[in-house]
Amino acid sequence: MTGRKIIHIDMDAFYASVEQRDNPELRGKPLAVGHAEERGVVAAASYEARRFGVRSAMSSQKAKRLCPQLVFIPGRMDVYKSVSRQIHEIFHEYTDVIEPISLDEAFLDVTENKPGMPLAVDIAKESADIILLEKDLMVLEDGVLEGRKTFGNINKYIKMTASSNFGNMFSVMFASAFLPFLPMMPIHLLIQNLLYDISQTTIPFDRMDPEFLKKPRKWDASDLSRFMIYVGPISSIFDIITYLVMWYVFSCNSPEHQTLFQTGWFVEGLLSQTLIVHMIRTRKIPFIQSRATWPVMGLTFLIMAIGILIPFTAFGRSIGLTALPLSYFPWLVGILLSYCILTQIVKNWYIKKFVRWL
Repeated sequence: MTGRKIIHIDMDAFYASVEQRDNPELRGKPLAVGHAEERGVVAAASYEARRFGVRSAMSSQKAKRLCPQLVFIPGRMDVYKSVSRQIHEIFHEYTDVIEPISLDEAFLDVTENKPGMPLAVDIAKESADIILLEKDLMVLEDGVLEGRKTFGNINKYIKMTASSNFGNMFSVMFASAFLPFLPMMPIHLLIQNLLYDISQTTIPFDRMDPEFLKKPRKWDASDLSRFMIYVGPISSIFDIITYLVMWYVFSCNSPEHQTLFQTGWFVEGLLSQTLIVHMIRTRKIPFIQSRATWPVMGLTFLIMAIGILIPFTAFGRSIGLTALPLSYFPWLVGILLSYCILTQIVKNWYIKKFVRWL
C-alpha cells in the first residue's frame, strides 16, 4: 500500500510578521502581539524579540524583563484571518485536501496534487518560496492582487474580442443581404483587425477596479457566451445606422460609390471597436468613474487617430479608401456617443440581472 504524502505547515511568528508588514516602522524592532498589563500574555513574538528569549504564551511581565525595549501591539484577528485565507489560496493551488489546525498551521494531503509533482518536499519548497519571499509576508497580498488583476485583464480581452467578432458577424451578414456591393474589402477588414489588435496589446498593463480585487473570481464559460450574445449585437445596431447614413445621407447606393461607403464603415467600425475597450474594461462609467492606465488610453486614442487619417493618405488610396467629407464627422461623433450610452445602459442592466460584468 502506497503511503500518503502529508505536509505540515506551521507559520512561525505569524501574527508579529503581519503587524510588521502593515506597519513598516515596526520592522527590525522586537515586537510582541498581546497586552503589556500585569496579567497580559504574549500571543506572538517577532524574530527580533526571540533573540532576547521572548516566546509565545510567555507572560508580558517576564517578556518585558527579558527585553525592556519590547513593543506591544494588540492583536487584530480579522486581519490575521484575512492573511490566513490568502495563504490558503496558495495551498489550494496544490491540493484541496487541507485540514486547518489554526490560522497559522495546517496539514496538506498532496498525495494527488494539482501540479502533478511527485515529491512532497518539492511542493513544500515551492509554496515556501512564495510565502517566504519576503519576511513581512507582503508578497502574499501583492501576489494575490497581481493574480486577480491578471485574471481580470484576461477576461477583458476575451470578452472584448468575442463580443466584437460576434457583432461584426451580424453586421457583415446584414450588409451582404441588402447591399449591391461589399460593405468592406477584405484588405480593409485585415487592416482594421490589425489596428484593433494593436490597440489591445496594452491591456495586460491596465488596472482593475478596487471592487474587483476584493475577492477571488472563477472562470465561467457560460458567462462568456451570455456576454457575447447580449453585448455583441450592440455594435451591429450602430454599424447598420452607419450603413443607412452612408446610403441615404451620402448617396452611396450604387457600386460607383462603394469606395466612400466602405471608407465610412471602415472608420466607424475601427473607432467603435477601439472605444469599446474603455466601455468593457470596467463596470463603472468610463473616463468619469474609472480610467484606464495611460498606456491603454494613449494607444487606443492613437489607433483611433490613425484610423481617421488613413483615408486621407496615399496608403489609404492604395487600398481602396477615399477621403471622407467633413460633414461625415458630426454623424460619426453622434453614432459613437450613442453607442457608448447604449452600451452603458445595457451594462447596468446586465450587472443588475446577472450580478457580474468581468
